[in-house]
Amino acid sequence: MKRYIHIALIALVAQCGLSNVLYAMKITPTNIKQYSHLTEADENQWKILWLGRLGTAGAFIAGAASVVGAGVGTYQRAGAVQSITPQAVPGWMTNPVVLAGFGSLGAGYVSYKTLYPRIKAGVLNKVQRFIDVCEALQQDSPFGGHTIVNWNFPNLYELKQSYLPKLWVSESDVAIWNALSNLEEQGKTARKLLVQIGLSDSEIERKYNDIGLYTAALSHNRQLYEWLPAVQQKKNEQQYKKEQERKDRQDQLKEQRDIAELAGIEAGTSLMKAKTIETYAGMATGAVRNIWKGAAFLYENKEYIMGAAASVGLMSAYSYVQSKLGYGQ
Repeated sequence: MKRYIHIALIALVAQCGLSNVLYAMKITPTNIKQYSHLTEADENQWKILWLGRLGTAGAFIAGAASVVGAGVGTYQRAGAVQSITPQAVPGWMTNPVVLAGFGSLGAGYVSYKTLYPRIKAGVLNKVQRFIDVCEALQQDSPFGGHTIVNWNFPNLYELKQSYLPKLWVSESDVAIWNALSNLEEQGKTARKLLVQIGLSDSEIERKYNDIGLYTAALSHNRQLYEWLPAVQQKKNEQQYKKEQERKDRQDQLKEQRDIAELAGIEAGTSLMKAKTIETYAGMATGAVRNIWKGAAFLYENKEYIMGAAASVGLMSAYSYVQSKLGYGQ
């Protein structure tokens, strides 16, 4: 009996503490991210780890990938296992790859047992913070907890007249629309994270369903603000800004491509110039080399060349004398 009373007291204290925390949260349209900031990055972080789907297998693979190389190298260098292993043990049990694999599985299991609970706890904590923000906004409602996070209002007039959270009454329509949009996206992300963790646990399933109700109300009430002129102007500005950022990125990419192409053309031109210079240099070098070889040949054979030249000269002189004296007519 005492045990049950003790448990009840703990639950009561926890509930009172939670209530105090919620009342202490002063949620305005502009400070939501200080209390809850779920983004697509949180969802992607869980996806990368694969622990939600693959369980221990994912951790085994991660551990194996990190130590298998080191395990094989250490085994091969030490050679200690072969020296003490009885001959009766099957050969595959002393294989270095097998031994390294066993070590990897052990390391992977330890990694899994250490990382998975921490990551899961971190994700659930972020999801709970989103729920806390929604509950704080409910408690800030002037009428029975019916407010923008948990009630689908038939029209914007009724919502703005009486059911905005007290800290939101003086805020602009654009600020409220931004806040509703942000909370809606956070709610969608929170539900995706809970699906990845798994809904087999009843507490997680309850959170999933509660967030679904919040997200539906946030989406409905956001759309009530959607067609206000100030909101439409803001949306157009945001769209224009996104379009300008996209255009700027495209211009930057085009500029980078143009620079790369120009660099390629300049490199090609420089290469062509270099080839042309090399060609002319080769031709000039070849001409000089040929002239030098010719001169060397003449010098080395000067006796023969001079003798031949003298013979040609004598024959030419003899023919000239004959033609003048009339010989041979």
